[in-house]
Amino acid sequence: MEFGKRNAEFGRKGRKRSGDWGEMKRYFRFVFKVLYDFADIESYDPDGTFYEFPHDNCNYYESVSGPILGNWAIEWQDSHTEGVDWYSCTSAHGQPLNANRKAYAAWWLWARLAGWNPDGGPVADAGVEIIGTWDSGIWYWDVVESEWTQMAFSTPTGDIAAGDFSGDGEADVASCWDSGLWYQDGDTLAWTKVPGTAPVSLTAGR
Repeated sequence: MEFGKRNAEFGRKGRKRSGDWGEMKRYFRFVFKVLYDFADIESYDPDGTFYEFPHDNCNYYESVSGPILGNWAIEWQDSHTEGVDWYSCTSAHGQPLNANRKAYAAWWLWARLAGWNPDGGPVADAGVEIIGTWDSGIWYWDVVESEWTQMAFSTPTGDIAAGDFSGDGEADVASCWDSGLWYQDGDTLAWTKVPGTAPVSLTAGR
């Protein structure tokens, strides 16, 4: 499993969530990497107030090149109770509140990766699915259910690639046939043809 992170300094330099930031998130979903998103942590205080132009030290600015307006972490700490709402600790080039929130986020991330269900339901199985082709088409083996499920009823002529091609958080599958490149939406299970000719080889982009 591969991980990545991004800092709020990215936002201070003028990237917008609808642009480069959104592109980065889509990339991590597409190739099934795990994004430990410092930038989002550093852009919101615990009350959910959003700071569009933050620095990773929790300073926030009027604009990309505008003046500093304050430090959201220090302001929040000053208006809340230490030892109850936030905890003093060492925080490299940041504030204790920022370090607290990163620690909480890391705990939540590791627990989710281990199968913890925050809604209190059954623990999720961390098993994977195996995808293969036979003369009858494409099938996948669901480790949790211990059963094969048919995904396509004809055998592709090219490679198989898995990724979040539709950007909905579900695993999709793509492959080539004589008619071109197709992908299956992991949520609706519908196949969609990609315009143009089929590629010589196929990869999810790792």
